[in-house]
Amino acid sequence: MNPTMLLLDSQALLWLLDDNPRLGPRARQAIISAQGVYVSAATVWELTIKTMLGKLSIPADFSSKLAGPGTAQYHRRAR
Repeated sequence: MNPTMLLLDSQALLWLLDDNPRLGPRARQAIISAQGVYVSAATVWELTIKTMLGKLSIPADFSSKLAGPGTAQYHRRAR
């Protein structure tokens, strides 16, 4: 079986970090079993802009959730 690497979009990332049930069981299992799970710089940029425009409320601990204990497998990668 080929190792799977995933790139999460902004909605999937928010649902994952919020433990939202909208992220279905198949998607959760795919994320858990993936060799690597990544978030692009564009996703962080998108969430930042939406927050600045008042269209989204991101928890103050968003960055620590993304890079904190239990989420070490979610790598931020910028090019």
